[in-house]
Amino acid sequence: MEVSRHFSHHHALRPFKIREANQGFKTCSGCERDLHVGPAYRCSKPNCDFFLHSSCFSLPPELHHGSHPNHPLILLFPPPYPDKDFICNACGETSSAFTYHCSACTYDLHVGCAHLPFSVNRKDGHPHPLNLRFPDLAPEADDEDAVGYLSCSVCYGSVTEQCWVYRCEKCDFSTHPDCVAAIDGSGGQTEGRRSDASEEDEEKGRGGGEEEDGGSVSDHLASLMAAQNELQLLRFQNQMAYQNAQFISSLGSSLAKLA
Repeated sequence: MEVSRHFSHHHALRPFKIREANQGFKTCSGCERDLHVGPAYRCSKPNCDFFLHSSCFSLPPELHHGSHPNHPLILLFPPPYPDKDFICNACGETSSAFTYHCSACTYDLHVGCAHLPFSVNRKDGHPHPLNLRFPDLAPEADDEDAVGYLSCSVCYGSVTEQCWVYRCEKCDFSTHPDCVAAIDGSGGQTEGRRSDASEEDEEKGRGGGEEEDGGSVSDHLASLMAAQNELQLLRFQNQMAYQNAQFISSLGSSLAKLA
């Protein structure tokens, strides 16, 4: 059976295909997200629970990102810290999975955050695209327009000053990256990142007819999120193919010079 080597794991990996959702597989060791239907890799040893999405297996070893323009980011695993985890500079969450890392600046990104689209069109009728804003590169502004004073227009939670945010300046509309695809909270249902207060309010407001009345809305939200995630995956795969082609072209040029 075909096996492959990957820098992140000491055993060989073999490809396999997930044909149905919820087959009992664990999360991807590269991005810490659930394995979805489609191609993936698993450790060739029977008692080793190491899995990778096919897209995570094929990630480029080096990335140039607009949030950190002065240095390239290098793909590392495990994270290069004593406790083997890191705090993502994009979302502020702690992770022990793959990191795109700058050693000069101690700058880290989840692989998912590193490939977020720079502009997103919401599906709820918002008239303008939302642009991904990096706080470290944001221009000087009055206090009321500073990133630290923003709140998410979807979940109404605060936006951490040091983290990324999707924003429409024309409408003063901002969302956390993981709220950007959700339906606006004015509809009474919000999927995505929420504040503790909004979760408590929703619990108090639930009634006996929730399953019947909310089921169609939940199904609609699930379909919407699935479609947007599939579109983002296609964009991600296209970007990976382009970057791999550039890498191979550069390698070929270097080998030609050596010859």
